[in-house]
Amino acid sequence: MSQLLTFFFVDVIFQVVCPAGKTGRGGNAVCQKCVAGRFQNIERSTSCKSCPTGWSNSNNTGSVSCIPCATGKFSSEAASISCTDCPTGFLQDKPRQSMCKVVAPGKVVADGGGASIDVPLGSKILCDANTGVCSSFQPCDAGTYGEEPPSQQCRNCPAGWTSTNGATTCAVCDKGKYSDGNGGIPCVECKF
Repeated sequence: MSQLLTFFFVDVIFQVVCPAGKTGRGGNAVCQKCVAGRFQNIERSTSCKSCPTGWSNSNNTGSVSCIPCATGKFSSEAASISCTDCPTGFLQDKPRQSMCKVVAPGKVVADGGGASIDVPLGSKILCDANTGVCSSFQPCDAGTYGEEPPSQQCRNCPAGWTSTNGATTCAVCDKGKYSDGNGGIPCVECKF
């Protein structure tokens, strides 16, 4: 009696499993790294995700995550490869933001664009005439007073009134003294 042996051949297909940071279509496909600005945090994925606005992945390929933009920086587009510094004079005091903002009245932006500084009352905000960027302040001169909130100007005290440096109000000149209201001039003795 002869024994009949039957062999069955089965095609074995190896399934490629792509790790996080790479993607592939399965089968025997080659895994591809996610390009800069994109990431994948789950293995066996067939596509990469874009970093959302306010985030970037710093030019890395094969990223498994994105990095949030720090204060003073922003990213206005998805799939950004880097965060951008806020323009001079603009503020972003929160991380993970898609744009910078104009500073509130009575404030100036600190170096780096991540914080603002309250301008003291009795002061005026100094701005660059060429760029319009406001980044510092100084006290109002004697004979003038500061607005509330502080602005780019100091107001002249009216005739017969004066003030000291950094004042928020004016005071009436003492008896026998006067001021012409042109600012910067303290009350002076009347001449008879």
